[in-house]
Amino acid sequence: MLMLMEQTNLFHLRILLAILLLPLLIPATPSEDRRRIFDDQTTLLNSRGKMMKRDNDLFKNWTADPSPGVCSWMGVSCTSNPNKRVQGLNLSGMGLHGTIPPELGRLSALVHLNLSNNSLEGDFPVAICNLSSLKFLDLSKNNLSGWIPEEVEQLKDLTHLSLANNQFNGSIPENINHLENLELLDLRSNNLSGEFPGKSLSNLSLTYFNVSNNKLKGKVPCGGNFTKFPKDAFESNDDLDCHCPPLYNARRTSLFVCGFMGISIGLLALGFAFVVLKRFLAAVNSYKKLHKATNGFHESNKLKPEGKFGSVYKGSLSRPQDEEEAAQKEIVVAVKVFKLEEIELKNFEAESKRLRGLGSPPNLTPVIDRCSLTSLAMVMGRGTYSEFKALVMKFMPEGSLEGCLHSGKCSQLDIKRRLQIMIGVASGLEYLHERGLLHGDLKPSNVLLDEDMVAHLSDFGITKSEKQQPPSDVEQDARPKKLHPTVYSDPEYWTKTSTKSDVYSFGIMLMETFTGKKPTDKMFGEELSLRDWVKEALYSSTVHQVVEAGLIREEEFKAKVVECVTSILKLAVEIVECSEELAADRIVVECSEELAADRMDIKYVVEKLKTIRDEQLPQTHR
Repeated sequence: MLMLMEQTNLFHLRILLAILLLPLLIPATPSEDRRRIFDDQTTLLNSRGKMMKRDNDLFKNWTADPSPGVCSWMGVSCTSNPNKRVQGLNLSGMGLHGTIPPELGRLSALVHLNLSNNSLEGDFPVAICNLSSLKFLDLSKNNLSGWIPEEVEQLKDLTHLSLANNQFNGSIPENINHLENLELLDLRSNNLSGEFPGKSLSNLSLTYFNVSNNKLKGKVPCGGNFTKFPKDAFESNDDLDCHCPPLYNARRTSLFVCGFMGISIGLLALGFAFVVLKRFLAAVNSYKKLHKATNGFHESNKLKPEGKFGSVYKGSLSRPQDEEEAAQKEIVVAVKVFKLEEIELKNFEAESKRLRGLGSPPNLTPVIDRCSLTSLAMVMGRGTYSEFKALVMKFMPEGSLEGCLHSGKCSQLDIKRRLQIMIGVASGLEYLHERGLLHGDLKPSNVLLDEDMVAHLSDFGITKSEKQQPPSDVEQDARPKKLHPTVYSDPEYWTKTSTKSDVYSFGIMLMETFTGKKPTDKMFGEELSLRDWVKEALYSSTVHQVVEAGLIREEEFKAKVVECVTSILKLAVEIVECSEELAADRIVVECSEELAADRMDIKYVVEKLKTIRDEQLPQTHR
């Protein structure tokens, strides 16, 4: 009997343990998933006030409104699995101030953290070292100070660490060699001192390394991992010895071999000098022509407004002598003179050649010529010119689509004309995308109109290959400055730019073209956006109230006209928000986790717009 009681008690004890362990074995429920993403949103909202001013675009974009959700916030990216979590924060160059909030250490799923190019102050927050999944950390180009904490060794998965251009002091932690996956380490331009930890760092498989402009001392080990880094990676450390003795004694070379090598090098140098001189003289001649054509780049020839990358001047060039005799002896051109600090000088030649190599498709602004003068030390007239970069393009007399839409010039354009302009923009994008190129900054000011109101894409000098994703900010010193996101930018702008990013921008432009409202109009704000306004009009069948006044005139207010405009605006919503279905008389937008992947291809957009033009546009408008 006693044995039976003991067995019964043991059975009850097992049941009790199973009940206690059951919550640990059951996977997270949807409510728990929602709680986790809500916790991430709360963490970012609590961090907002510590590093943003109220007039900052991020401060206005990061709101507690649950409808868009934290994953749609500017600079925020989330995981693509069903258990959504914040995995990326790319806030580079967003005008942040104050200190780095330690609350960021609660974003346990964070993989990518970029706070570079801001005005952040204070210490390296130790709480960040709790982010066990972190792989990319960039705090460069701020005003951070203090020591690099020993706790950084906890970031076992870290592959990129950049603290460059700050005011960190103290020594480099010896235990940094515990970061076995580290590939990039940039500590340049700080106040780091102490002994150089060569032995610890030599165990890492680094592909990029830089400690220049510090106060380190000691000796850089010769051989091993450090042989692949250039000498300038260690420069401006007065007490750091990075000179290694020769690894072998060179054998004496015969006088004949030395003489032959000297003559060969001399001939090569002469040939190279001849080629450089020939190109230089050609560039000088090209500059003189542009200088004359634009009246010395006079203010009266400057086309407004001035862009981020430079100024555009109107000018007249003589036609080449090898062209057939024409009635017009001169050709009107637009000369874009680049701001040298805003473009990648060493890739300017290759980039401009690629633009000219695109040919002259009907919906891209043709690049007629280019002019590049580097390190030119000569006086022409009263001005001295050292460097000059410019592209010569065909002049578009009707200006930009933005000017046309918002200055009254487009008020007489009917539905057909506007639709044809947007078909032209889409066709230009299709031409670029078929060649693996992106526009990257599509907006109405970058769409130019010729004398026949045909649309031409411009300012695609920053065009990149879809495979060439932006490198880390450590490598940005040798590339163009990345544009800040605009109201036309894809929500995935900070994480990955693709052809679908151009498609998103096109969708916003399509709404603007037919409503006449800018996305930045004063009627829009945190609670109402242009696309929300258009969606509500589609749902409530009040499209005629959002279309620009006069586009649907009273005498033309017929079902066919409304149906046509409705199809155009519905397509715009579908472009911006992936895919849509009409259910219970309401537009339901459904997107998978990968927003850009669901967005339609520009080729389909062109076909859809042409179908609307050919089949739905009323006969009187064709």
